[in-house]
Amino acid sequence: MSRTSLTQQLVDLRRRYTGETSSQVVPAVRAVTETLDVERRDLLVNLLRGNPVAVPVDLRRALFPEAGAAQRELEAGLALAAANAGGPLALRPPVSVARPAHAIRSVELEKAPHHTLTLHLHEHALGPLLLGLLPSAQDGELSGLAGLRHRQHPRCVELFLLGADAKVVLAGVSARTWHAGVVFVEEWLALRGITPQWLWQQSPERLTSAERSHVDSGERVAGPADLGSAVLRRSPLWNSASWLTQWAAQDLWLVEWPAGPAQREIVDALLHPLFGLPGSFRHEETGPDSGSLVSQESAGRLMVRTVNQPAATPEVPAHEWPDDFFRPWRRWSELTEQAR
Repeated sequence: MSRTSLTQQLVDLRRRYTGETSSQVVPAVRAVTETLDVERRDLLVNLLRGNPVAVPVDLRRALFPEAGAAQRELEAGLALAAANAGGPLALRPPVSVARPAHAIRSVELEKAPHHTLTLHLHEHALGPLLLGLLPSAQDGELSGLAGLRHRQHPRCVELFLLGADAKVVLAGVSARTWHAGVVFVEEWLALRGITPQWLWQQSPERLTSAERSHVDSGERVAGPADLGSAVLRRSPLWNSASWLTQWAAQDLWLVEWPAGPAQREIVDALLHPLFGLPGSFRHEETGPDSGSLVSQESAGRLMVRTVNQPAATPEVPAHEWPDDFFRPWRRWSELTEQAR
């Protein structure tokens, strides 16, 4: 196998996990393959030929970067917010439960010179994503991701956690698009009688007392953040499913989806020695459509489960819904049209 073909095979395999374009992946992979010694090159060749091999941790991380501790919390919060965005996305007129409802289109892994994870969203996903992310206070209760703040750049927005080495870029989000996303959230909450107190506006540079309490008590993200981060970085594996639902609590992270990839296909991908979940996991069958990947290094457990695809139904005419029901989506459309 030539060095060029080795590089291309690694590029193609990583793209299956992340949805990146070839131009986004090739430089990072080539930087690794061009410096491989004979032993490590042979190891990767054997792996790509289907032979079971143990991949050194540093080689894994060079080809598929992992998140640090604080970064995992941000990414786990994003994973849950992206999953929760599926409901509002399905309610975008014309309403259809059969229409794909994913927030994230692709995940661009860290690379020189900025070394920042970049998410590429589907066209209408920003508002529904922010619905589960933006920190706010209502009646003494904290919603969203504690300590989340943002910096606006000309062609993207950078999300970060106060007091932590954690940031993620949302590509293609201008200041006007960001504003449209926030208005979507405000309109969505207004329909439920909620007027949010935006903590990122009240305290842009410091944690509020409510946020500090959540951070200090380890309640920023429910469930094992390392698994949530790992799922986020590999979420395009589920792009052929209609949607991806996620729950988390204590040591459990659960992922559920209809149709799309088979449960066994996902398990095999997540157990791949090079691009699968970081660390050591064993697979436990828990039913015909479900299984668990149990960490050998911690108490973490990732449950993966398929569910029945809803029967395809005709799109429900908008006039059968209360007019105000679609106000968040109308405002989104108006503001994003103005932003073009």
